[in-house]
Amino acid sequence: MFGLFDTFLPFPYFGPDFKEDSELSEEGNKYVFTFNFGHKVDPSLVKISVKNSEILRVTYHSKTENDEVHISSDRSIPEDADLETIRAIYEDEKVTVTVDKLPPKKKEPEEPKEIEITFDDDEK
Repeated sequence: MFGLFDTFLPFPYFGPDFKEDSELSEEGNKYVFTFNFGHKVDPSLVKISVKNSEILRVTYHSKTENDEVHISSDRSIPEDADLETIRAIYEDEKVTVTVDKLPPKKKEPEEPKEIEITFDDDEK
């Protein structure tokens, strides 16, 4: 995995949280999440999930005879993200997740609300 000392680790290696190497950017009408592993990984072991329409989770779990690696990162999803359009690709040691933005909501004009004035009986 990372070098000579891997075979001496008697416990699973829970790799660095790659939040420091992840970013969210806006490109026109879409959001782009980038998660950089910093080394080649087996893309079939990368899992991407959405929790409560609010959290994007990317995890990687690999287990061999000599070591175990678990990397995970959670990112908040903007409220105007269209989760029906989410897609992901792995290339160049990173996962890129793209999701379109929902069109802006048009706010309906509110009718003015009239407030009734009540009087204290002593002031009439």
